[in-house]
Amino acid sequence: MTKENPEITLNFLHQLAQDLFFELDDQQCQNLLLEFDAIEEQMAVVRKIDTENVAPLDFPFELKKNYLRSDTIESALTSSAVLSVAGQVENDYIVINKVINNEEN
Repeated sequence: MTKENPEITLNFLHQLAQDLFFELDDQQCQNLLLEFDAIEEQMAVVRKIDTENVAPLDFPFELKKNYLRSDTIESALTSSAVLSVAGQVENDYIVINKVINNEEN
């Protein structure tokens, strides 16, 4: 039986093991009870921490690095300026050479 959780007993641990389809002998259960005691002692230390006026965090670290550059507004080329430097234009579209072979021939 642990100090903080009196409901954790040898019988309880045997039943849990059986529910999970494995067996524990009494020595293994005793070792497990000692581990529960150690965990409870550590949790008692954590419970002593005063968190009264501490806001909850969704992420515990501050990320100060910003790898994105700031956007700058620049004027874009007009379509007429782009079409004026194109090699061949047809109906406001730039005509390019066919690069995919037609295998139906």
